[in-house]
Amino acid sequence: MSTLPGLPDPMRNQRVDARVSDAHAALLAVRSGTVDAIVTDPPYAIRRPTAASRISATPVSDLSTDQRASEWLTYAAAEMLGQQSANWRAKATHSRGYADNDPAHFQRWCELWLSECLRVLKPGGHLIAFGGTRTWHRLATAAEVVGFEVRDSLAWMYGTGYPKSLDVGSAVERLLASSTRPWDVSEPAVDWRGWGTTLKPAFEPVVLARAPLDGTVANTVLGHRTGALNIDRIRLEGGRWPTNVFLDEDQARVLDASDDGTVGAEDSRPSRFFWHAKPGRLERERVTINGITHPTVKPVALMRELIRMVTPPDGTVLDPFAGSGTTVEAAIIEGMRCVAFEREASYMPLIQARINYATRAAAPPVDQTQAEGQAETQYALF
Repeated sequence: MSTLPGLPDPMRNQRVDARVSDAHAALLAVRSGTVDAIVTDPPYAIRRPTAASRISATPVSDLSTDQRASEWLTYAAAEMLGQQSANWRAKATHSRGYADNDPAHFQRWCELWLSECLRVLKPGGHLIAFGGTRTWHRLATAAEVVGFEVRDSLAWMYGTGYPKSLDVGSAVERLLASSTRPWDVSEPAVDWRGWGTTLKPAFEPVVLARAPLDGTVANTVLGHRTGALNIDRIRLEGGRWPTNVFLDEDQARVLDASDDGTVGAEDSRPSRFFWHAKPGRLERERVTINGITHPTVKPVALMRELIRMVTPPDGTVLDPFAGSGTTVEAAIIEGMRCVAFEREASYMPLIQARINYATRAAAPPVDQTQAEGQAETQYALF
């Protein structure tokens, strides 16, 4: 494994093991049935790899470890598309979105890493994985194909999305001005001004899936501490049952506004039925180091809710696509252990900054004897 100068390899403390590593390769090193929950935000699309023109007809579950690792290598240099692209700020990236995504290869790629996620999870362990609106169905299908049970589809709704749409009217005008094609002008011309190609993004779908139980739910929770959702830890205002929809503050204000634009009393607002989370400016700025930032930062408040929901107290959360380390920070604050993998070494200082911040924000450290025991438990995963 490679690291940036001055960073330990792996980056460890008593609660965290963060490594610069490719997700699949790192997962192969994790012992089977040792992880309580997986909470991750993987890339949402992939370009067809040049080394793989067609997809193997052999199910991933029928491949040996070496065969899966070999197939994964064909995707090693494949470009991750959409907001995950390296040039995600470029206009061309925003306008094309997922246009170059290969759906079948994206699903096969998901099957490869999800099969390892299923192996390392304890019976009944939950997977939470964010997806893109155009590709999440491939992510969910891949989870089912490798053996997960899809339990629900969550929605994280926000008001800050930007429409990456083509101005059709302008495109038509440019074509008419430059083309020599004999366009039929005998019929009344359609005015294409005001037409576009995409809607404003306002939510991200999230797949909630579960590894097969060890018999019944009761048997699984007693034997492995997994298999159920911690409802009481995530109840809403007034003790209401939590929903599968999450709102940021902008969406909550829209939901709460009446026809005349006023907002009603606190106990009558519709948004009280939903969770609120949004990565604010200060949250983003504290994980921007030397101009390096991550394009798809998730709010810590939201990740904390998700981790509490699917992880038993003092459990272990794994994130194979750590990015800037939001899952790591949330896990530390929630008192969980966390194992995280990120293949881009340039993001490791961001993860370290989150570890430092979360360690200060979390409960006081345990005594040295207890800390050593925690470290032994965590590193026994490998």
